[in-house]
Amino acid sequence: LFSKDTGIGQKIREMEALLAAANGGKQWGAALDAFKAESKAPLKPNRFQKKDKDLVIPAILKEINTEKKKSTPEWKLIGKCVKTLKLLTHEMKGIEKLLSEEAIIVFMELASAVPKDTENGISVCEQIYAVLVNLFVINRMQVNKLMEAKADVNVIVDNILIHHKNKNLKAYYFLMRLIFFLALVQPVADRLFTVNKKDFKSIFSILAEHLSYHIVPNMLEKDRLHRLISIEILRTLFNLGYNSKNPKMQDSLSTDKITKLMSLLADTLAIGADKDPFGDKAAEDEFEAEAAKILAIADAADSNNEDREFKLVEDKQAVKEIKDKIKKVKEAQEKAAKAKAEQKEEKLTEKDEKEWDNALKRIEKGEKKKKGTSIPKKKVIKPELDTIDAVKTQIVNLYLHSGTEKLLPMSNMSAIQGLAQYLDKQCKLDPFYPNDHILPILSVLLKICQKSAGARSHLKRFIFKKDAIKPPGFVQSMDPPKVVNLKTLKDADGNWDLRAILTKNICSFNMSVKRSVSELIWLMCGEESTEYIRLCGFGSAAGLLSEKGLPGFQQMAANSYSIDDFVKMKEKEKQKNGKS
Repeated sequence: LFSKDTGIGQKIREMEALLAAANGGKQWGAALDAFKAESKAPLKPNRFQKKDKDLVIPAILKEINTEKKKSTPEWKLIGKCVKTLKLLTHEMKGIEKLLSEEAIIVFMELASAVPKDTENGISVCEQIYAVLVNLFVINRMQVNKLMEAKADVNVIVDNILIHHKNKNLKAYYFLMRLIFFLALVQPVADRLFTVNKKDFKSIFSILAEHLSYHIVPNMLEKDRLHRLISIEILRTLFNLGYNSKNPKMQDSLSTDKITKLMSLLADTLAIGADKDPFGDKAAEDEFEAEAAKILAIADAADSNNEDREFKLVEDKQAVKEIKDKIKKVKEAQEKAAKAKAEQKEEKLTEKDEKEWDNALKRIEKGEKKKKGTSIPKKKVIKPELDTIDAVKTQIVNLYLHSGTEKLLPMSNMSAIQGLAQYLDKQCKLDPFYPNDHILPILSVLLKICQKSAGARSHLKRFIFKKDAIKPPGFVQSMDPPKVVNLKTLKDADGNWDLRAILTKNICSFNMSVKRSVSELIWLMCGEESTEYIRLCGFGSAAGLLSEKGLPGFQQMAANSYSIDDFVKMKEKEKQKNGKS
């Protein structure tokens, strides 16, 4: 494709032709003809034909290899070549030509040799990383083997440090996307953990330090690229910590780095969280302090999580003070509601009424057309990949590792409020089947609540609102709470209700969600069965209480039978009655 007498300028023109053709998708010939027709400096006659399509990738690889061996490579030309490869691999054309050890060696040598302090050099780096990511996406198993054999982790680590130091954010982002995949190739991950370089303690330490630079709340809210980089670093840390053979993250970090990163992660979770979630900040602070005392857990030094003794502090004066604070909160809420009700309602103008009537007619007309022919579409929830919520999702995933306990926001109520609101939002994405959205958040909240009385009391009040405190003269009932509608999952105002969604999932067929929700609410109730029944209803509460073998529930599991056994029993009865 590239003749010996072709100069650099002409080669660049030819690369542009290939770029145009690559962007043309399947219409290779049409795209090439269009480029030739529009070009002010036409290509030589018959330079590219439709039959050349399968020869493009080998020719470009050869051109890159030839050019990079020169004493002064033309990086602009190499950049054009690599960008063409990126587009071609994205379109999955002739991809098998790149699945070879020779191609991986070329890319690694190129990533090492390219100057990182020039615009053309940085652009080449971005394209190299993007090509390798495309290869992983297209043929993961094959590329895993190639990277295991030929990936040079020293080049990768050098480029991480250089791009971060020079603030080449876009190149750094593409490199982190590549390392995300490499972290799951265990032999490559092993080499990343054993890199021997000056001032390089561990890959965890470097990435945690870089994450602390990017995951600053003000920067996250303003800059999309910082959000994307933070997401990729968090995903990579997750992958590196996923394999139990790898070192634990918190063991690789100094105390100062753990403290700084813990604070930044908590501040990120607190973005968008209500500063005064319960309506009266002063009363809330006092409520939290007193509620924490009442729900305090006496942890013996030699006891584990399962054998803890939960002791409620009986203090009539404390209860009286809490009631007074709640009364103040109620008065403030009633006052705000009254003021809102007194606001003047806007009156519809004649024009508004006419537009409203026309809109109703259009809707009615549309419904008639659809009646009897429309098929309800399954709800599809599209992930948001570059938002603050996406960053929070990756933080939650990172917290799930056993090596991140020291990073959990145990006493940061703003972070707990942020997690609670995030749980609320994820539950309401698909209220009747929220399993995939809420399980990681539930698991993290469970880890926090096992060790933090303050988190338990805060979550209890967030979920159960005014019912968080048992009313005076309460009489235990077997009926479910009247404020919870398990059929509609909505509150009195017609809004999705977090309490109803969680209560319904105590009986979920997804055993992981069922267990997580049950255990979380059980902790909020101070592991007290009557309180658990009061908030969830006897029917919802019975399963967990039976599993725990509490007094009065020991025989439930032994006397219960499965739905399959029930069906068989009914069939036998039917057969017996039929014979008689």
